[in-house]
Amino acid sequence: MFPVYLDFECQHALLTSVQQILEESLFQFGTRAIQNTVKDKGWDCAQCVELNDWTKLIRKNKGLLPESKVKGLAKPLRSVLDSVAQIRHTAVHRQRVTTSRIMTFLEDAESLVELVQDSSRLQQITEIRQDAFRATERLVQSKKRTEERLMQIHNDSAAEEMALRRREHLLVHKTMKEHDDSVAHAMMDLQEAITEGQSCGICRLCDCYARCYV
Repeated sequence: MFPVYLDFECQHALLTSVQQILEESLFQFGTRAIQNTVKDKGWDCAQCVELNDWTKLIRKNKGLLPESKVKGLAKPLRSVLDSVAQIRHTAVHRQRVTTSRIMTFLEDAESLVELVQDSSRLQQITEIRQDAFRATERLVQSKKRTEERLMQIHNDSAAEEMALRRREHLLVHKTMKEHDDSVAHAMMDLQEAITEGQSCGICRLCDCYARCYV
């Protein structure tokens, strides 16, 4: 099956929105869990810090995250953080990615926000993920129907082409057989005329020639 993509404008809007929610959530976590670091760096609002900087800080301070929730992740924490960092990279560099990759981004964003215990923004990302999932399912089903239809068209065309070639072959064979039969009959008549001419004279032979070439 062909890869499925969102309209790029929609993809970019979705990822930049998720990036903003994540940066706000992680800033709130930072001001609470690593307040001195945030103060020392002069970060006084969420817009001061890039998403990939937050993933690096969380990697260094992973002990501040709830241990039970970290252990309950479907994948290692480092994989979640790497994926979240790619959200910003994909949005900033305008890279087109498949719907499957987008769903992975959203699932990992959801996991990270849950780790930092931001319930309000967790709800936001969950709703975005659910909306994206429904849209993706519609795209996948449409793509599947299109591929099936194209395959059917291809198969029907191939069958029609084969039938046409078979009919052409039969018509050619029939036409050539009619020609061969006509030639054979003409030669048979000529042979009979020659045989009869030997006994009936040259006039009968000339009459035969005339019949053969009418």
